[in-house]
Amino acid sequence: MYKRTLNSLTEWSAFANRALSYDTIDEAFYQSYVGWLAMHCKLTDASAGNFIKNLKTFMKWARQKEYHTSMMYETFYRDKRTGDTIALTVEELRRMRDLDLTSNPRLARTRDLFLLQCYTGMRYGDLCWLEARHFDEGAGLIRYVTQKTDTRCIVHITRPLAALLKRYPSRLFEFPSDVKQNKYIKEVAALADMGQPITISQFISSKRVEEVFRRDELVTTHVARRTFVTTSLRFGVPEAVIGAVTGHAAQGVLQQHYAKFDEEGVREIIVRAWDQL
Repeated sequence: MYKRTLNSLTEWSAFANRALSYDTIDEAFYQSYVGWLAMHCKLTDASAGNFIKNLKTFMKWARQKEYHTSMMYETFYRDKRTGDTIALTVEELRRMRDLDLTSNPRLARTRDLFLLQCYTGMRYGDLCWLEARHFDEGAGLIRYVTQKTDTRCIVHITRPLAALLKRYPSRLFEFPSDVKQNKYIKEVAALADMGQPITISQFISSKRVEEVFRRDELVTTHVARRTFVTTSLRFGVPEAVIGAVTGHAAQGVLQQHYAKFDEEGVREIIVRAWDQL
């Protein structure tokens, strides 16, 4: 994400014909850059906010290293309001799982990687680091540490996940870039009959904008992670157990201090729930 932010800043610099330096990261820069992200790049406020977040993190680090003394970046506003999002329904997940893609290996791999996320709740970035050493075959587990939050996570190999892994006995996967995966998975979603129209509300330049999309146009790698959460909830998995699998922080006093599950307890709940798929 930091590389994408740097690329974005470089593109803005060329577009605005303004040099980038620590001293030029000021209010005028902020207004121009955010406006460019919205009007030229067609980004929602939430997406633009991620670039601002990364820039502020970098500027704080650079100030600690005494590369500059500016404090202007602290005033940059990051709009955290998110628009509507989707997750696959159980029926859509089953249709995608059951697609016959033997004649198209590229889409077959794309679908399998998407399902791997749906069955594990992993971020795509973490998935790309997945190696054979992360699989504890005897215990039926996948153990890994998240790149984003440095959280240790344990994924239990459920029946649907085990069926998928049979196609990859070496536990070696080919991961395209997230851009290509997001592009290809939309093709798979279209084949899974996900072309129904849906109205999505998003914030652009602080204004709520409603647009009509096909559901297959909205399928991304993050939809897979969200699908794990929503499907688990539908199958009766408590939020605290889902958080233990995905690495999400516990919410509320009850989950933080009382809703504690040991490894075996999490396994029983997750495996029993996902048997319903």
